[in-house]
Amino acid sequence: MARWDTAQAFIDVTLGGAYDMDGYPRTQKYQCWDYGDYFWVNQVGRALITKPGGYGSVRDCWIVSRTVNAGNDFILITDKKQLAVGDWCIFNGDDGHIGIVREIIKPGEQIILQGENQGSIRVNAIQRSLSDFLGAFRYKGWQKAAQPVVKKKTDTEIAKEVIKGLWGNGEERKQRLTKAGYNYNTIQGIVNQMLAPNNSKKSNETIAREVIKGLWGNGEERKQRLTKAGYNYNTVQGIVNQMLR
Repeated sequence: MARWDTAQAFIDVTLGGAYDMDGYPRTQKYQCWDYGDYFWVNQVGRALITKPGGYGSVRDCWIVSRTVNAGNDFILITDKKQLAVGDWCIFNGDDGHIGIVREIIKPGEQIILQGENQGSIRVNAIQRSLSDFLGAFRYKGWQKAAQPVVKKKTDTEIAKEVIKGLWGNGEERKQRLTKAGYNYNTIQGIVNQMLAPNNSKKSNETIAREVIKGLWGNGEERKQRLTKAGYNYNTVQGIVNQMLR
């Protein structure tokens, strides 16, 4: 039986995995319920129940069977403003939905939900509204575990997460990266390098040094020349500013 000492450990290990706990229905092998059941079975030692004695919808995990599913292992969360990373959320709808909170975007309104989302056969992470939130299960074992020192991810690791869409876009991405202690221009520069079609192109750091030497002109001329050459002006200028501090 697998055991995860923290919510983050489970979240990191299972992202991208594919879980089929019941083999049903055959035409849609991977369901959001399977991901939740995988945790219940392997961490708690019992199944995640929809309806006792028969198949129900995912929302029945809360509406019908929340007391049984919680047992002595989980705290029931009814106030969506109190959600935390690691809580298992149940949502309403025709069949309902389940996933684990990866990140809180706006308390009570928006989260990053990890699960078998949007028909994906593999566990992914998406931004999701809490408008149809029914309730959540909070695993007690993670509350008791000693909190380890959080190791900050490298800029390259964060850049890969940005490409996966885990940090949003535009101003939202900038605010979230800054709030988390990362330099937005540095991260965006790495992202641009990773996505560049021609990897033989000079690095942003090399171009920034050339800018300082005056090889790319000034003002609008510099901006136009960098853009035409396939570089992000704001990224290069941000590195220039850092180098000149």
